[in-house]
Amino acid sequence: MICHNDRCGKEVEQPLELYDGSWACPYCKREMGGDFSAFSITEENEELYILSERSYYRWLTNMKLLRGKAAQKLIDRAVELCRESAQLGNPLAVLRLGFFYDKDYVEVNRSEAVRCRIAYAYYSAVCFSDAELKEESGVGKRYDWHEIRCRAAKMMLDMLAYAPEEVTRLEKFDVEINRAKVRAKLGIDISPARAESMKSGRDEQAFSVLYSCFSKARAPLFGIFRLTGAELKSLFKINIGRMDAYRMAERGVFLGVIGCDARGSVKDMADTPVALRNRRRTDEFLAEVSENALYCVYFFNENGGHRFFGKYGLNAVKKSLEESRFDLVKRLIADGGMQDYTFLDDDVYLYKTTMRGAGDAVKKLIAAVCRGE
Repeated sequence: MICHNDRCGKEVEQPLELYDGSWACPYCKREMGGDFSAFSITEENEELYILSERSYYRWLTNMKLLRGKAAQKLIDRAVELCRESAQLGNPLAVLRLGFFYDKDYVEVNRSEAVRCRIAYAYYSAVCFSDAELKEESGVGKRYDWHEIRCRAAKMMLDMLAYAPEEVTRLEKFDVEINRAKVRAKLGIDISPARAESMKSGRDEQAFSVLYSCFSKARAPLFGIFRLTGAELKSLFKINIGRMDAYRMAERGVFLGVIGCDARGSVKDMADTPVALRNRRRTDEFLAEVSENALYCVYFFNENGGHRFFGKYGLNAVKKSLEESRFDLVKRLIADGGMQDYTFLDDDVYLYKTTMRGAGDAVKKLIAAVCRGE
């Protein structure tokens, strides 16, 4: 994948994958979304897409036979091949990549809201594209560009029909607004399927994010998620094997809880998150939690695999987030669009420069999120 910034032009093996679904060059830090405005099907990206589909089909048809690492290896290969094809501009791969995020096959360390936003970025890039589809002479078949875009529209609207309220209350993700845009762009009227969502509850989603903090590949760096008091109590009852939220905190994942008002903003900006560092303190806190009240959980993670930051960089980010009584965290909760967020190293690294270290970079990141960028 080549960076199209004239001043860069470097070969990018793995772009920065950001919290909102966009990609950026790790060298010049410029957005690489432009690659999704010029779609093409070539012999190379078609072959990668076909191999991806075969891996996905093998996973689907052998789900009952495969267990553990064998099953995960198949779906991981399907996603990786699809990602490579998408990076080369194949619109079918971009759609499938959106599907993988939509159906929670990838990035379980991201919140449900974030995965929906990422899926929307892929679906909408194809659906609302102004470009013509280019086909290399050696590709295996002819492709109907209008049909592909209509398929993207259907998948996008079906997803938005049951996306979390924190996503759909934003105009960009409103179902009817996007339906009208599809009608104007493609000349079709699609009624989204409002089937009941089979996705897990918010407590289970929060647990998945925290559980992924120990991933050796791509562990979350920090984030926030809102839970009712009942969901917060339930979070500490979930376990996988011997791992539960109590043990995560004991193993170095910082968990802090702060009260929110009915809108999901910080109830009192003078408050700081209550640190849940051990079982006794946590149980004391949970005993006082009102089940109908709303809370925001902030976490910071120094465990697992971090692509860009070692111990020094992680400490700099953590210190910046905690200074002035967690001012940055409270700003994100209050001004970040009332959404849940999970940030990885890539998100902070985007704002890191020679003159700006990791601590300053996280300040720039949160400022950009709160501005809606």
